[in-house]
Amino acid sequence: MTGGTIHKHMFNVGPVEIDFNSRIVRRHGSTVHLSRLEFDLLAALSSPVGMIVTRDELLARLWSGRRVADSRTLDTHIRRLRLKLEADPSRPRHLVTIRGVGFRLDP
Repeated sequence: MTGGTIHKHMFNVGPVEIDFNSRIVRRHGSTVHLSRLEFDLLAALSSPVGMIVTRDELLARLWSGRRVADSRTLDTHIRRLRLKLEADPSRPRHLVTIRGVGFRLDP
């Protein structure tokens, strides 16, 4: 696996491989079960790799036309993704918070 590479429908970052066509995510070769919203959030963060995506951009993209009951909804989904994808979710290496701005997916 090559960190931070995209090949048409495949994306690799660290131990995580995302297949956009089949909506399958693997970590160290094992399938990780993501909800539709978790997958869409991961996809939004994965292109381009290393670019900061603001909280407002993510909220508009993922919850467009729907009222988000609480501003912490996004944080909850980020936390769930970290639990599924990071070796140490309390010290994320790949799904990084940029305080006061948003999030970044690092290779």
